[in-house]
Amino acid sequence: MEIQKRCKYCGKLFIAHTLATQYCSRQCNGKDYKRKMREKEISDYLESNPQDVPAEVSSQKSVLEQKRFLTPREAAAYLGIGKSSVYRELASGLIKAVQMKGKTLIRRKDIDGLFDRAKEYQTRTGKIHKKREYYTVSQIVNKFHTTRRAVWNRCEKYGIKKVYQGRNTFYDKALVDIHFAELIAEVDMNDYYTIDQIMEKFSMSHAAVLSFVQRNDIPRITQGRKVYYSRAHIDTFKGERENVDPLYYTYKDIHEKYKLSKDQINYYVHNYNIPNHKQGRLTIVERNSFDRIIRLECAFINKYCTFRNLY
Repeated sequence: MEIQKRCKYCGKLFIAHTLATQYCSRQCNGKDYKRKMREKEISDYLESNPQDVPAEVSSQKSVLEQKRFLTPREAAAYLGIGKSSVYRELASGLIKAVQMKGKTLIRRKDIDGLFDRAKEYQTRTGKIHKKREYYTVSQIVNKFHTTRRAVWNRCEKYGIKKVYQGRNTFYDKALVDIHFAELIAEVDMNDYYTIDQIMEKFSMSHAAVLSFVQRNDIPRITQGRKVYYSRAHIDTFKGERENVDPLYYTYKDIHEKYKLSKDQINYYVHNYNIPNHKQGRLTIVERNSFDRIIRLECAFINKYCTFRNLY
């Protein structure tokens, strides 16, 4: 993930690799930390010793009010907000500025004018629909065994919008159940390897496994802290399986997984029009379609048996 951000200390644009990154370098991080500590010490001292407050400090606001043009740091002090907030509004176009040989100048009159054309303040309450059910973030974390950051990322990925009520944030229960179901679904170990299984079978180190699956873009399923990797893809890359597209089964694969005979496989393939084609001497069958038919067949049989038991 690459995000263009502005350094909180020096104001330069840089590429961040996480949402939490605020500084372009370790040096800026350290300098800003020292600045904060220094300002905190001065503030604490002045609060406890008001008689020592310099006259120029107490009149800083009045000095800024007399200036026609302000730097971003002065504008931040004038508004009582952080310098990074000023840069963010500069980038959004809310505050106008002129850059002259590396120096950014903001007209104080424009800052004062922001409040003349301010939009009506919008609260975030009253958006809950009474006919719908909702999860809080904590409920999603507990039910699907994931983290808060994973919840936010997944909701953003699938377009599950936040709903606010006061200080609480809610997500639509029906949409969450649909898009988070795979996190708690039972994993068929005939289709997936764990990292430990890959390490044991192919005599690889943990680092080598991670490098291999990333380099070859192996499909995976993540459930909590457990990660499962596609068995078909790994076996194909490792030469354990004939050179067949991992999205397809061979008849041998189906027999090993479902214990079906060749005639039974032919029955499902031809009666349900499951996509298949010849590859050399092999007939290969589309994996997802075949799995779906088998699941439907099993569900029908279970339902039928339950019905017979009732009567």
